[in-house]
Amino acid sequence: MNEQNTVEYSIPYLLWQIAMIQTETTYLNEAINKLGAMSEGNSGSPGNIQGRAMAIVFSGIVRCRETTNQQILHPYEKIYDDLAGKANRVN
Repeated sequence: MNEQNTVEYSIPYLLWQIAMIQTETTYLNEAINKLGAMSEGNSGSPGNIQGRAMAIVFSGIVRCRETTNQQILHPYEKIYDDLAGKANRVN
């Protein structure tokens, strides 16, 4: 980073950012813990849908976060392509 707090993009920086996105799973752990702490209701009763509902909620959380991750990565892909292309043109 320079004195003005702007990011100086480089391939190592982009790879580091991608690694940070990959390792950020706090939200998943919290969701799993909260869902795990919930009662599944009387699982022997006909029509009990609480366990299924919990699974649907969890899958929605994961799907939304992974979609967000993909959207976050798109600008990094473009910057990487630009940087890699610039490096190839210099060589």
